[in-house]
Amino acid sequence: MLKNALTKERVAHISIIFIVILVYFHPYININTMPARGDESNIVDSHTSDLLGQIALYPIESRKTLEEYGQFPFWSPWRLGGTPTFAKPQAVFFYINLPLILFAPTVFAGIKWSILLHFAIAAVAMYALMYYLSKNNLVSFVTAFVYTFNGYMVSRLNWGQTNIIYPYAWLPLIFLFTFYAFEKKEWVANSILVGIFFAFTVLGGGAQIFLYIAIMYIYFIILYFIINMLN
Repeated sequence: MLKNALTKERVAHISIIFIVILVYFHPYININTMPARGDESNIVDSHTSDLLGQIALYPIESRKTLEEYGQFPFWSPWRLGGTPTFAKPQAVFFYINLPLILFAPTVFAGIKWSILLHFAIAAVAMYALMYYLSKNNLVSFVTAFVYTFNGYMVSRLNWGQTNIIYPYAWLPLIFLFTFYAFEKKEWVANSILVGIFFAFTVLGGGAQIFLYIAIMYIYFIILYFIINMLN
């Protein structure tokens, strides 16, 4: 009975965060618009920039290449007299949001729904990490809420930096499965999952963010072993 109550509490917490995401970012549900600098701000007191429009170029090119030529978009003939697409670190293609980009009603919808998806992943991932560390539903809920809606990440969204937002969503899972690898028997499987989530930070357009996360991760590993040796 107690276990069922705790499970219902966790579902309620996650549902609240999802509802707030949909309410707060409701302009991103619209399928026909893509904000860019000079447009009316979609979120009160926010700023928009050309970046938010430019991130639409890569998905548009990918979708156009697949639809018209039936091949992967390794090369774009439409910009700068021809330019590599997949080789560009911030061009997202072989990634979890590919079905949204290809099959959403519009490319703009695919991009904006991908953004909403990653805020949802960030919420669930941080909730799971904090529950593992604290075993407290309320602590997990508050931490996940703050992690999802902190001012820095919202500001990165306003500037169109999905190359930061996408890797950010996977960060809690990297640390969660690292704890699993150290503290549970299935260390091989958990280590593989850590590697997969690290790969997502690169495939999500955050090649430079991967470097920062890797440095932070190394410090975490060192501190983890030092603390455990002292204990």
